[in-house]
Amino acid sequence: AATTAAAPLFFPARLLDESGSRYQDGLDTPLPRASAEGRKIWPHKRRPDYILS
Repeated sequence: AATTAAAPLFFPARLLDESGSRYQDGLDTPLPRASAEGRKIWPHKRRPDYILS
């Protein structure tokens, strides 16, 4: 990893030219992104009661 820390504002995001994807390491909580991805994969499933990270 180029940078990993719980301080994403100190390190620039990595941009992949071919896909336009943006990667930001060191996010304090990845839960919002993980939840959004889960809703895309399983749109008809119920929201989880608990999430263990």
